[in-house]
Amino acid sequence: MVTFVPTISPSDLPSFVPSTAPTRSVWLPSANPFVSIVPSTSPSIGCRTHLLAADSVRLYRGDFICSTNGQFRFGLDYDGDVKILHRDNNHHVGFQKIWWTGIYLQDPNAYLQFQSDANMVLYD
Repeated sequence: MVTFVPTISPSDLPSFVPSTAPTRSVWLPSANPFVSIVPSTSPSIGCRTHLLAADSVRLYRGDFICSTNGQFRFGLDYDGDVKILHRDNNHHVGFQKIWWTGIYLQDPNAYLQFQSDANMVLYD
């Protein structure tokens, strides 16, 4: 099992970052796609768009963060590798570089950004 945790504590965040994170949602392919986070004993947290700096997220195989338009997903693939995958064909989008407040990018249509507010968002 791989656990992704923030490298900073919530007390390290700038004062303009809210001290309480908004309610988080899980993306599931259902009639009502946004439901509450499932308990940590569940095999999956599903797919979310945003990771907040204050989050301590445990990703299991098959858990992904969805891109803002839903075309790409970032997370732990079933083979145990961390990847950005295309939604329709599971095409592996490669990576080049990472910065704390920069971009993790290979495909011109999707990028993972660590924003200046220390939140992580996958855009497409």
